Amino acid sequence: MKNFVFNFISGDQKKFENGEDLFNLIATCLAFDQKVTVISDKTDGRNLFKDLSENKNLNFLKLEQGNNLINKADFYLEC
Repeated sequence: MKNFVFNFISGDQKKFENGEDLFNLIATCLAFDQKVTVISDKTDGRNLFKDLSENKNLNFLKLEQGNNLINKADFYLEC
């Protein structure tokens, strides 16, 4: 299993709407049973991913919690 980490720094919540590229990328990772972590200090990711929030492979962290995970990620993206 790969570990995908998305660091949400832009504040543009539209990126997480169903049909947007970032949402589709995260949904695809989850569909292939990969682990996805969204790091955000600006918003609660569970509200942005209502359709996906029940997935056990989707995690949400604050930046201070995610620094170690960033260093170990198989894929990392600031968005």
